[in-house]
Amino acid sequence: MAKRIYQALHRGAAHTGTDLESALKRIESAPDIPQKRLFTVALTERHQLTGRTRHYVGGELMPPPTGLAIIQFAGDSGFYLYYLDSNGKVFTDTYHSTIEQAKHQADFEFNVKNSDWEKHQIAGWN
Repeated sequence: MAKRIYQALHRGAAHTGTDLESALKRIESAPDIPQKRLFTVALTERHQLTGRTRHYVGGELMPPPTGLAIIQFAGDSGFYLYYLDSNGKVFTDTYHSTIEQAKHQADFEFNVKNSDWEKHQIAGWN
């Protein structure tokens, strides 16, 4: 399952969408990986990088994301905080036991307040 999730998140290297919605639609269209998108936020000038956390991928320091999403996969009680780059690609994530912990991490890193999050209703999710 982890390999399929990784492939879904990183497929479409030629993806040209630059917004959070197109990236999330690409993630959600992954076959055989039921998930629900719970909250999203596009990071703006209001969301200052606090410098409290640094993310590295392949030994390279990643630039600040342009958007965040909180996702939960079927059969997993935890929540993923996805970090999206300017091309709408997920470049890293953090795992949290609760939605509140994921939101706290976003606030800790980017000063994202609870009122900044857009909530999504997911039809047909059990």
